[in-house]
Amino acid sequence: PTGGIDAESAPSYLALANVITVGGSWMAPNDVVARGDWQAITALAHA
Repeated sequence: PTGGIDAESAPSYLALANVITVGGSWMAPNDVVARGDWQAITALAHA
């Protein structure tokens, strides 16, 4: 799933047996992408 998922709700989705991954724009905000700050995006994805 991607819609409505954020850093706070992602763990509860990932705890479900039928969910192996989640996504969302919160992992790659426009300003972070524009700066090319891939370390920040990696950190957000791991959060």
